Amino acid sequence: MKPLDPQTVRLSGRILIEASAGTGKTYTLAHLFLRLVLEKALSVDQILVVTFTQAATEELRGRLRQRLRQAKDILEGREVQDDLLSAIKDSIQNRDEALILLTDALTRMDEAAIFTIHSFCQRMLQEHAFESGALFSMEFLESEYLLRRRIMEDFWRLRFYRAPEDETAWATTFWKTPADLLNNLGGHFDRSEVVCLPTVAPGEIKQREKDLNQLFARLQALWRSSGGEITLLLQQAREKKIISGAQKKYSAKYIQQATESMDTLLHASPAPWLLPDELILFTTDNLTKCLLKRAEEPVPDHTFFTLYQEFSSSHAQLERLRRSALLQAARDYLRQESTRRKQAQSQLYFDDLLSCLDKSLQAENGQRLAKTINRRFPVILVDEFQDTDPLQYRIFSTIHQADPDSGLFLIGDPKQAIYGFRGADIFTYLKARRDTRPENRLTLGTNYRSSAKMVAAVNWLFDRSNSFIISREQMVFHPVRAARETGKKTLRVNSDSPAPLQWLLLPETEKKNGLSKNEAGEFSARFCAHEIAELLKAGMEEKAMLDNTPLVAGDIAVLVRTHNEGELIRAALDRLRIASVYLSRQSVFDTPEAQLLAGLLHTFADPANTAQLRTVLASELFSYTAEQLDQFQHDETRWEEICVTMANYRQLCLRQGFVPMFQQLLAEQQVVGRLLATPSGERKMTNLLQLSELLQEAEQKLTGIKKLLRWLQNKMEDVDNSGKSDQLRLESDENLIKIVTIHKAKGMQYPLVFLPFPWSARTRKNNEPLTFHLPDNPERLQLDLVPTDTDHFLLADTEQLAEDMRLLYVAVTRAEYCCFICWGRISNMERSALYHLVKQPMRPTTHTPETCQDFLAHSPDGLMAIKPYP
Repeated sequence: MKPLDPQTVRLSGRILIEASAGTGKTYTLAHLFLRLVLEKALSVDQILVVTFTQAATEELRGRLRQRLRQAKDILEGREVQDDLLSAIKDSIQNRDEALILLTDALTRMDEAAIFTIHSFCQRMLQEHAFESGALFSMEFLESEYLLRRRIMEDFWRLRFYRAPEDETAWATTFWKTPADLLNNLGGHFDRSEVVCLPTVAPGEIKQREKDLNQLFARLQALWRSSGGEITLLLQQAREKKIISGAQKKYSAKYIQQATESMDTLLHASPAPWLLPDELILFTTDNLTKCLLKRAEEPVPDHTFFTLYQEFSSSHAQLERLRRSALLQAARDYLRQESTRRKQAQSQLYFDDLLSCLDKSLQAENGQRLAKTINRRFPVILVDEFQDTDPLQYRIFSTIHQADPDSGLFLIGDPKQAIYGFRGADIFTYLKARRDTRPENRLTLGTNYRSSAKMVAAVNWLFDRSNSFIISREQMVFHPVRAARETGKKTLRVNSDSPAPLQWLLLPETEKKNGLSKNEAGEFSARFCAHEIAELLKAGMEEKAMLDNTPLVAGDIAVLVRTHNEGELIRAALDRLRIASVYLSRQSVFDTPEAQLLAGLLHTFADPANTAQLRTVLASELFSYTAEQLDQFQHDETRWEEICVTMANYRQLCLRQGFVPMFQQLLAEQQVVGRLLATPSGERKMTNLLQLSELLQEAEQKLTGIKKLLRWLQNKMEDVDNSGKSDQLRLESDENLIKIVTIHKAKGMQYPLVFLPFPWSARTRKNNEPLTFHLPDNPERLQLDLVPTDTDHFLLADTEQLAEDMRLLYVAVTRAEYCCFICWGRISNMERSALYHLVKQPMRPTTHTPETCQDFLAHSPDGLMAIKPYP
C-alpha cells in the first residue's frame, strides 16, 4: 500500500486509509476535514463524519474545531508548530477568502454533521420519510432484549405446552428456559445475509423418523428374542477381562443399569426422543474403545450390537436435525414477530435504524434517495471503519455510488478489529479494500504515540509470516517508523532505560501440561502486583522517572479481557494496599451490588420469607455474622426488633420511594463507613448509589415493589444490552492504577502497560453455535446452529484466534514505553494468540522458535528483558 500524504491525497472517489496504532488517524481525519472546508468550500454540515460511539463523536467535534482554529491562527500570523498547516498556508492563494471559510466553519461547528452510524440513519429516516417509507412518528428504543424474550416465551408456549412429554423433556435437556433458547441463537438471528446450517430439507425429518422407527422395530424384536443372551455376553466379557470392568464402563452394576434401561426403552413406541447415557454399552464403538490391551479374545460379537450402533448413530443425526429445525423455527418466529410487533407499536430499535435505511436505499426508488443524501453530503469520512459490518458498508457504498465523483474515505486499522461479538466483520473490511482501487489504498506509516524502542519492539513482535492468522495477502503487517523523539519524555528506572517488552516468567511446575489456568491466574496477578509495587516504590524514591517527574500510579494500566480477570488483579493489588480503579463497559446491573439490592427488594416483596430475610441480614448492607443470626433464633425480642425495622424500611419504600428508604438504611446501618473501610469499598458504594438512582428513575413508570423487583431482575438478565446510563461509573478521579478491559482501552495510551493473562484463550461453551466464513465465500457469514463438522470447528477456531491476535495487538500498542507480559508453561496456552505468535518464523532470520526461552533468546538486543517469578 502507498503511504498517505494528508496534504496531497485526492478529496474525491473511494479512498481507504489504513492507520496502525499510534499513527495519527484522528489528526489525519481532522486535516482532511480542514482541506475540504478550504479547497472544496464545503460547509461543516456538508461533510458527513461517522464514527461508532457517542463519546467518539464529541471527541471528534473537539479535534475538528481545534484543527480549524489552528489553521485560522496560522493564517492570521500567529505561530503554530505544524508542518501540514504550514503547507496549507503556503498553498492558499486568497487568504481573506480562506479566513471567511474558516470563521464560518468555526461559528457553525455545533451544526457539523458528526454522527454515530445509528444517529445518522435515524436523521436520514426522519428527514426523508417520504422517500424512505419510514413512519413520521416513531418511538426509538435502545435495547430489544425484553421484546425478544417475550416473543421467545410465546414461541416456547406454542411449541411445547401441548407437545408430547417426550419431546418437551428432550428440549429441556438443551434449553431449560425460553431465555436459554434465545441466548443459544446468539446475536445473528436478524441478519438476513447469514447462512444457517445445517440445512433441513422439507420432509427430511419425517423420513428420518420413519427410517429410525424401522430400525427400532428390528431392535425390539431382537431384544425380545435374545436380550438375556446379549446381557450375558457383556457380563462374560467383563469377567474374562476382555473389556474394562471399571465404573461407568462395563462394571456389573452399570451393565445391570444399561440392561434395565434397554428393557424400558424397547417397550416404548415410537422410538423415544432421548436415549439414556448408559445404553452406549451396547454400541460396537464403545466395546472396541473399552477393549483391554491384555485381552486374549476379541470383543463380544452379536448382531444386536451392530444394529444398536446403527440406531444410535441415526438417532444422533436425527437429534441434530431436530435441534437445527427448532432453532431455525425459533429464529424465523423471532424475526417475523419482532417485525410485526414493532410495526404495530410504531417502535424502532437501534439496529432497525440501519436495516430500515438500507431497505430504503435498495428499494425501487432507492437510487433517488441515495442521490438526495449524496447531494446533502458530497464527502463522507467513516472513522473506525474496521468495526463495520455488511449492512453498514452497503449503506455508505450505495450513497457514494450515486455520484462516484463524491468522496468516501474509509479510515481504520484491520489489526484493531476487535468487536466481532457486536457483529463487526473483518471480512467486510477486506471486501471494502478489494473494492477500492489499488492506487487509492493508502497507509499511515509513522507512530507518534510510543517511544522508538517500543515501536521497534512491536514491529519485531508482529512482523512474522502469518502473525494475524487470516491469509497474509489480506492481513499484512506493515512495520511503522517511530516519530522523532523531540518533545517526548524518557523513562528511566534505576538510571537505565528499560527494555520495552518485559517478560514476567511464571514459576515452573512438574505437571505434564504446565500450570492450571487457576494457578497461572493467581501467579500472574501476584507477579504484576509485585512489579507495580516495586515501580511505585522506585517512583517515590525518584529512581523511576519520566524525565524529571517521578513515576506514579496514574502512569500504569493493567489490561484484562474479562471482569473476573479485573477482579483477580484488583484483589492482588488490594493485598499490597495499592489503590486501583476498574474501567470497563460492564453494566452496573452485572455486579454483586445489583444482586444485593435485588435481595433487599425480594425481602420487601415477600416479607414472610424468613430465609430471604436472613440472607439480606448477612449481606454487606447489615453484616450480621452467622453466630449473631443463630443467636436471634433464641432471642425472640431481638428478632422481633429486626423484623419491625425491616417492615419500617418496606413501608418507607412504599410511601416515599426507594431512594429515601435506602438513604435511611445507609445511615442507620452505618453502611458507608463499613464499606469504605474495605479495599474495594469505594467501588461498591459507587455501584450502590448508581443503582439506587436507576431504581428511582424506574419507579416513575412502575407501581409496587414487585414490579420494581421484576424490572431490576430483567436488567440483570439483559446486561449485554445495557445503555450508557447503566455502565459502571468511575468511582474516583484520583491518581490510581487503572485496570482496564482491552476493548475499553482501544484508542487510549498509557506510559506502562501490564498484560497479566495473554496466555489465556476463550473457552467455547457446550452447544454454542459456530460462526465462520468459508474460504470460497468469505462475504457470507455461516451460522452452524448444531455444530459437529470438524472443518466448521477449525474455521471458527481460526477466526477466533485471529480476533484474539488483534486483541493482543491492541493491548501491546497501548504502551508508550514499556509493556509487561506474563508468560510461562500453562495448560491450554497453545490456544492463545501469544503462543501462536511465539511459534511463528522470525524475520529476517526465518528461525522458528521451539520454546518460549528460544523465542526470547533470539530477540534483538535491548528490546526484551526477562524477569523470573520473585
